[in-house]
Amino acid sequence: MASLACLLCLCLSASLTFVFVQCMQLTWREYPKYRLWRKNTAPTPNPDCDGVDLNRNFDAHWSLVGSSDDPCSILYHGREPGSELEVQAITSFIHSIAPVSASIDFHSYSQAILFPPAWTDKDPGNTASMEYISGWMAYHASQAGVRYGSQSMHSLYFAAGTFPDWMLEQGGGEEDSHCAPVAFTVELRPQDTPDGGSVGFMVPTEQILATCEEMMPAVMKFSHLVVDEFLSCADSRMK
Repeated sequence: MASLACLLCLCLSASLTFVFVQCMQLTWREYPKYRLWRKNTAPTPNPDCDGVDLNRNFDAHWSLVGSSDDPCSILYHGREPGSELEVQAITSFIHSIAPVSASIDFHSYSQAILFPPAWTDKDPGNTASMEYISGWMAYHASQAGVRYGSQSMHSLYFAAGTFPDWMLEQGGGEEDSHCAPVAFTVELRPQDTPDGGSVGFMVPTEQILATCEEMMPAVMKFSHLVVDEFLSCADSRMK
């Protein structure tokens, strides 16, 4: 999964404040060896292998499953949790604006709305809410004719040190100060074909605008449901 951008939402009363973080992986365009480089370009203990997979470097059950301690692996999780500057920047920023009620981490590819946890199949306590929201997001994203699915991250594969797991556990501020945040990963176009063929991360140019257009109704539905979820949770705490 190549991380493209992140949408953070701060739920304030009955309104929602959107915060957009554009392209968390900034160095891939400058990497001379491989245009679709997955990792950053930080030096590693192996001088022949560059980069850390940022979506395995967050301090959320780091290195437990679905990553590698081999610097040459595309899933290399780094020297320690939160070792990478990009991860430090986004986590520090989120803490500075906390509490954050919800997040969407945009990636490519697969055409799916995913929700955590990724590191385990245990219910974090709000799985039902995330499953409900992701289902509606997938429905609205699919109205233009390109089908999006909805599923938990661990049902796709197990992975530790991911941004959604960190967001779910640490991105919302003090545990008792508000309702638990919800987090999602959106995998954009394209999708593997039934015969096993794939254009992979190389989405055709003519589909880029359409991908954005089909995602807007999903994000709007997401925002309405997040507000409803926040108000319902806040109301229940007051009773």
